[in-house]
Amino acid sequence: MTVSCQPDASPGSHADIVGSFNLGLGPDGQPGTADDTNDYNFGGVIDFSPSVPDDTAIPVAAILGRLGSQPTLGLVDTSCNNSQLRVPFTFMKGTTDINNTVEPQPYGQSNDLAIMAGDYPPYNGVQDVKPPPAVTKYPSFLNAIFDPDWVDSGPDKIAGNADDNNGPAPPIKPIFRAVATTAIPAAGNLWVILQLLVFDKGTKLPDLPAFDPAFGYPSVVVLQQSSAAGSATPPAPSAVTDFCTPLKTVGVSFGLTHDNPDTPGNEGGIPVRTLPDAGTSLTSIGYFTSQRDADGDGYENSLDPCPFHADTVWNPRVPALGDSDRFFGFDAPDGIPDSCDPTPEEPTTGPPSNQPTDHDGDGFLNRSDTCPLVYNPDQKDTDEDGIGDACDTPGLDAGTDCVGPTCVPGAGRPIPPRTVAGNGPDIPDGPEILCIKVGSLTVGGDPNVAFSSCLPALPSLDDDGDGVHNPSDLCPGTPSNERPVDANGCSQHQVDGDLDGICDPGKTSTLCTGSDNCPAKPNPSQTDSDGDGVGDACDPTGHATIPANAATFTVQFPGINPASSVVLITPLGDPGANLLWVSLGTDSFTVHVRPLLGQGQNQKHPPLQFMYQVAP
Repeated sequence: MTVSCQPDASPGSHADIVGSFNLGLGPDGQPGTADDTNDYNFGGVIDFSPSVPDDTAIPVAAILGRLGSQPTLGLVDTSCNNSQLRVPFTFMKGTTDINNTVEPQPYGQSNDLAIMAGDYPPYNGVQDVKPPPAVTKYPSFLNAIFDPDWVDSGPDKIAGNADDNNGPAPPIKPIFRAVATTAIPAAGNLWVILQLLVFDKGTKLPDLPAFDPAFGYPSVVVLQQSSAAGSATPPAPSAVTDFCTPLKTVGVSFGLTHDNPDTPGNEGGIPVRTLPDAGTSLTSIGYFTSQRDADGDGYENSLDPCPFHADTVWNPRVPALGDSDRFFGFDAPDGIPDSCDPTPEEPTTGPPSNQPTDHDGDGFLNRSDTCPLVYNPDQKDTDEDGIGDACDTPGLDAGTDCVGPTCVPGAGRPIPPRTVAGNGPDIPDGPEILCIKVGSLTVGGDPNVAFSSCLPALPSLDDDGDGVHNPSDLCPGTPSNERPVDANGCSQHQVDGDLDGICDPGKTSTLCTGSDNCPAKPNPSQTDSDGDGVGDACDPTGHATIPANAATFTVQFPGINPASSVVLITPLGDPGANLLWVSLGTDSFTVHVRPLLGQGQNQKHPPLQFMYQVAP
């Protein structure tokens, strides 16, 4: 898909967002070329946004955006090198009424989401119902994925309905949902449903850590029946036996809804997002997890039919390499690498499978089977590491194959010893790589979002660790020895520099009061003898009055040192036949009145005003 737009980050605008999500691409940016890096595929995708569309204002089925994808698929046990497919998606607003559900077909049926996508048998890849039920109703399997204590789908093998095994906690309801459906003709008209579910800030989602509300609204990507929050079922049987990298996507999320031509009304022109005031900083966070690779050979478990046998020859992207089965003298790779194949030179195991594509006869093609050598039609994978419970055994002993529903474990053909030990079905095998990308944009500034490199953890919400999140912290660098802090993240020293209990000018806090007339020196009394707004403790000038006929007058002035201070006085009136002189004390000075005619003479005089200047 080619996308063009006029960038706009102006305040009040309803900006479209154009972005891409790419994995395994080399410098040329094109899949299927020699410089592909073939990274692990994604295991889960979550985005955190500062805002969320209004679910009540946008009608169901309104067009929200489009996505063009170029996946790399392996079809019917062939190598994973079909990178020229184009798979388009159109996103619509989906209902968030979790009680108005539509169900998939029971697990084990192929194309189990086709009816939900609006295509009735014989599934010709063309929708019979528009908008599809996945939009107008709530897929029941979402109530399984987002149920905190959901166990399994029960006897009917349909996730999210009444016969499920689960606990008392109800499913978590999203506050917004976007849905897209598309068919892949090259895969037998397999229908794919891609959804984005937005939840309220701070919602604790299954299988995920608790996220602080300050990160924003979490949006979880659900592909088919799997997500970062868990899976309702393993992948259903289909012609797609591998989904690998490289993966290239480009999409646009509209700032205003577009009309859906398949509905009678006009849903266009409704704001999806509105940018706030100029200068506002907007931050989004992408939270991406990889699939796991138990044996560390560079091929994730879901792509590796021998997840405990590190392969140095076999390559899932190269046809037949390391898969040496032959049939009547002809090469007939069965999709199981020689490293763990108990029959590496014959493609069929005999009854009941009798064919090369499904070794254990459980209905799942070897390259897509969670246990290609052990019969497991339920594909159960308790720890969701891509390895089925039936073969996710602890230790180095791989055991034997088990073919057909009546097979006896341990009685089949020996599987070659593992190169790495398994953890068992309850502990995931292989590390999960976490990549966090932080995007930032300033409203009214550059419309191109600036992204961080891959971070190993979510960014700190509280850089100075004082308990106040960064966006609300007016004092972001508070030292740890100055706590506690007020609601703005400021210690007393940061709002009251001289710690006299009076707030510095321009500062307000619960840790101090008022506005300090001398912020550089402690002066809790706030004395201001000359009334000029500068406290005496730091005011080098002032004026005072010597009472009539008084011989002395003392001015309190903290900071005066008799050994070094200088005090200059200037009479503001006629002292008559008197001289004025000054003596210094500690934190004070005294003005003396001395008669010109010597000691003992009358010192009568009116009140004498004078100005002073102190140099401590």
